[in-house]
Amino acid sequence: MTYEGGTTISEEKDGKTIWELTADKITVTLENQNAEFKNVVAKFYQDDGNMIQATAQNGSLHREQKNIYLDGKVAVESSDGKRITCEELQWNNEEHLLSAIGNVDLETEDSKLTADRVDFDPGSNNAIATGRVKLNREDIKASGDRLETSNDFKKFLLTGNAHIVKGGSN
Repeated sequence: MTYEGGTTISEEKDGKTIWELTADKITVTLENQNAEFKNVVAKFYQDDGNMIQATAQNGSLHREQKNIYLDGKVAVESSDGKRITCEELQWNNEEHLLSAIGNVDLETEDSKLTADRVDFDPGSNNAIATGRVKLNREDIKASGDRLETSNDFKKFLLTGNAHIVKGGSN
């Protein structure tokens, strides 16, 4: 079954919208209710009132697990000012984990992070970046294999081939 023209589907829990997907075209497989999307806008709502909006050329929803996958020019923006580009974005509904995968660029007001993958827990505002991690702030530059942070990179734990330069110079 195919729907065209800005169709929206959503997931609610305890009367709150957890996420909603709007796409130019949605194709649903009747046997398992999985869906494929073209030109999709996904919105993920957080308990603290913030919202994360992602756009992508393609997407899919695995209805039984309620997991969402986006790919093709993925761009993400949060209501608190974070901006992300990546090759793929995944929402794991069971773990409430949002993962940016492949050439991840994340920018906040005063920081820029690049990595192969960044996993976010929207409820706690914690993030774990892995693979060729680089963090640039005005006051510090850091690189390593893994970075754990909360509070927009004000404090972080860097491990694996860790290198930190204070003063913003390399």
